Amino acid sequence: MSTVLDRLATSSQVADELAALARQVQSSVVVVRGTRSGGGSGVVWSEDGLVITNHHVVPGDGAEIELPSGDRFPGRAVARSYHDDLVAIQVGAGFRGAVQPATVGDSSQLRPGELVVAVGNPLGERNAITLGMVSGVPRNGVVDGQREVIHVAITLRPGNSGGALADVHGRVVGIPHMVVGNGAALAVPSTVVERLLHGVAADRPHFGLALRPVELPAPLVSQHRLSSTTGLLVIDVESDSPADRAGMGLGDVLVRASGMPDVVAQLRQAAVGVPTRFAVIRGGTLRWLEVTPRAA
Repeated sequence: MSTVLDRLATSSQVADELAALARQVQSSVVVVRGTRSGGGSGVVWSEDGLVITNHHVVPGDGAEIELPSGDRFPGRAVARSYHDDLVAIQVGAGFRGAVQPATVGDSSQLRPGELVVAVGNPLGERNAITLGMVSGVPRNGVVDGQREVIHVAITLRPGNSGGALADVHGRVVGIPHMVVGNGAALAVPSTVVERLLHGVAADRPHFGLALRPVELPAPLVSQHRLSSTTGLLVIDVESDSPADRAGMGLGDVLVRASGMPDVVAQLRQAAVGVPTRFAVIRGGTLRWLEVTPRAA
């Protein structure tokens, strides 16, 4: 019996549908250049000339938007979330109608195993398209520095940042923002973009941590009388962040927060300026560290 990938590779109908999908998504993807960065990609999010890209693509207020036709337009940042690596760019009136806005999908409906495509401008190649698969979704408890992210099995390159991640219906469900390994990347969900545009992303707590779920050895669980067999491994600490100033380090494992075993839930309920006490295992020893998150 042929596999799904076999059918994808040999079906002319599937090939035609993928080509049509590529054209649909490509029509809404633009080149974005920040005044202090090398640039990347962006997605035309709405008819009023709003372009979404990553904060690290446009860290300043000004930007230049280039269409597939080569026409260029100035833009300015009107909303930003450092925490989610997002920025919304408003482009002038001449831009409206010059490009097709994206069809925005609901990222909360994504399932692991779904095929997706990424469209961007990697290494100067305009509107390149890459096929991949969803490998993890936020509602499954995937945590990365308290960010909600989509994990994608896909090969992306510099310049894909800020572009479109779309489902097989051409609906943009995410904004790629980080390559995490060979054939693996992270994308910001479309629901997070919508929250930014509605002002919900303001004043979100930022600890400055990147975390990964890990299984704890049984002897460690028994020794410290832990009620859960999983913890959150610290894989990165942002320099001069609240976590850094509190003494959090690479390799620490968070096992409790504010006295509760569900660390993920406590991270999501944290408030700006309100200290959170973490039980941290370091070198087999349990210690408590207090971190006061700042606004993202």
